[in-house]
Amino acid sequence: MLRKRAALLLVIAMVLAMMAPVMAAGTPTVKIEAPESVRAGETFEVRVVIENNPGLNAVQFTVGYDQKTLRCDACSTGSVLRGTLSATNADGKDGAVLAAASVNPAEDDGTLGVLKFTALADGDPKLTLRDTVFVNADSDEIEVTVTATGTTPGQTDDKTTDKPFTDTDGSFAEDAIQEAADLGLILGYNGKYRPNDRMTRGECVTILYRAMGSPKVEQAATFTDLTHDYYRDAIAWAEQTGVVKGVGNGKFNPGGSVTRAQLATILYRMAGSESGMELLLAGIYDATFTDAADIPAYARAAVYWAVYHEIWCGTESLDTGTTLAPREPATRAQIAVMITRYLEQFSVK
Repeated sequence: MLRKRAALLLVIAMVLAMMAPVMAAGTPTVKIEAPESVRAGETFEVRVVIENNPGLNAVQFTVGYDQKTLRCDACSTGSVLRGTLSATNADGKDGAVLAAASVNPAEDDGTLGVLKFTALADGDPKLTLRDTVFVNADSDEIEVTVTATGTTPGQTDDKTTDKPFTDTDGSFAEDAIQEAADLGLILGYNGKYRPNDRMTRGECVTILYRAMGSPKVEQAATFTDLTHDYYRDAIAWAEQTGVVKGVGNGKFNPGGSVTRAQLATILYRMAGSESGMELLLAGIYDATFTDAADIPAYARAAVYWAVYHEIWCGTESLDTGTTLAPREPATRAQIAVMITRYLEQFSVK
């Protein structure tokens, strides 16, 4: 039935196209944006994106997926096709199908379709983009370059652990990011790690949970603001072990930032909150770091513990001296470095 509706939309588009202005020619690229790896029970979003859009009056495509390992929960048009006459089917026999048509050409680059999935097993989502039809204002079918993230069914996974991400070359954290990827702690997004982006509390706790072997949790977390499945067990583990606490009023704030001092405190708690020689060196550290006064009182022992064990090093500058910037949000690169340094010295309990 959906294929008949999609075909009808294309016919309508060809008729309406006669009344539409002719758009400038272009060579569009359509690609799937999706995680490279997912875990069973994780919910995630997939986007079909167009670049160099020459103007589309009709669109149809199928996102193929393995129904044994993925469940498509929803399929909808994206911002580019907003306002068009459309039909979608999230769980078609051959995959999730989307078709749309309009008298006015969709001209913008951006998202054609948004799909929401639940992973039924760990691994590569293995998505394909096929049965593609793109029609312009002249009722001509447009040739597009189609790319997809990850490996597709029937292909060999040729990813190597040498270069898990394409945007970490030259980063001070390149080796740490490589190690974290090899350990399965970080998954990245579309082949990128985004080392300079901040990491959220939910993401950080999930990485720590994986570092601890993803132990089974007996009870769900009590926080009322958890909206994604991928971090529920991790936050429940963090709450039950006391490694990470909420922000008050029954909330965890999973989308909030993690400061460097907070991360040091989390690792300190994971190690058992046992202080040692660093307390004797506190006076020296106070004199060494020009922003020592910015360290929150609750985190002082943890920060100096991290410094003593070389989990955290300061940054030297001719203008500011050696600083820790304890209240600054930790970047994804900094978190990879601190967690891998922690794992090198402290066993997983």
